[in-house]
Parts: sequence; C-alpha cells; structure tokens
Amino acid sequence: MGALVSNVSFLLGSLLAFCCLWDALSETRGIPGPGLNVCVKKKTDTRVFYEFRPYSKAVYKPFLHRCAFNPFKLCSSYRTLFQLAHKKVKKTEVLTRTYYDCCAGWLRHLDHSHCTIPICDPPCLNGGRCKAPNTCACLPGWTGNDCSQQAACEDCGDRWIAAVDARLQILEKKYFQNTSEIQLFAKMLSGITDHVSLR
Repeated sequence: MGALVSNVSFLLGSLLAFCCLWDALSETRGIPGPGLNVCVKKKTDTRVFYEFRPYSKAVYKPFLHRCAFNPFKLCSSYRTLFQLAHKKVKKTEVLTRTYYDCCAGWLRHLDHSHCTIPICDPPCLNGGRCKAPNTCACLPGWTGNDCSQQAACEDCGDRWIAAVDARLQILEKKYFQNTSEIQLFAKMLSGITDHVSLR
C-alpha cells in the first residue's frame, strides 16, 4: 500500500509541477489592471543619452604684419577668433514606471487578471496541494509544512483515493478539459486505485 501511494503521489506531483510551470510561463504577459492578489509596483530605469550643445570655440590664426621695431621686416603673430562649435554632453534620465503584478507569494493562470495561484517554497510533496502562500494541504497519510512526513492514519487508503480523485477533477477542469493527457492519467490512476481497493 505504501509503495502504491508513493508512486501515484509522484505522478500527481509531476502533473501539478507541469501545471505550475505553465502558470509561471504565463506571468510574462503582464497584468492589465487591479485584481485579486494584484499589487501596484514601481520599476526605475536609468536612460543614458547624449546632447550636442553649442559653445564658442577659440581659434588662433597666424597673420603677418610689419614689425614694430623694424617696419621693413615682417613679423608673425596670432589673432584670436571665436567660432560656433558643438560639444557632446552625456546626460542621464531616471524613469519610474508603475505597473501591476502579482503580490508576493502568488501567480496568475494564463491571461487572467487575478492572481489566484499560491506559491509554496519549498514545494508541496507527495501530491500535496499549495492552498495558500507557503501553506500545503497534504493528502491523507502525509503531514508537515511540505507534506514530506508520513502520518499515522487508520483509513488512509480510502481517504487518499477520494482526495486524489477530487484533485484530479480539479486539474481536469482547470488545465486540460477533455485532452488525451488527462484521460491517460485518469486511466492509470483508476487501475492503481482499483488495485488498492481490492487489497
């Protein structure tokens, strides 16, 4: 009985992990506005850009003139001229953007505007369900913060089968809706639970 429970718990846990991964990938699509467990957040970005500013540039040009001490001789000198030029100036601008995102401990499913999927870290084991942030609802026969500890239970077999069946129906409605994957999983689970019932 214990080995069968562990095997099916692993299968159910894998299915839950796949569903959570799909939900996590959907987080990149953005939340349009306020919703359940949705928080307003701010993101600050620094933009670097350059401007060309005009200024007067001093230019020294040589010219020849009669020397003061000898008018029959030419002397070289410099004349200062000012020309319009442009210089490159580095500037930074701080941009603050307000956006909507799931509050800490929550994810959203697909394109929904509400964040209704809790996050458990560490994740729930042995088929446990994350019912609230860092709060697991364990299948019968398991206990602990992450459902990793076995618990004493007289009618664990019947309660476990009922709990897994209810969990499977929730997953079917939420994620798959008549796909071959859920039917295959249900058939496999049905065979195992029948075997447990016969024993």
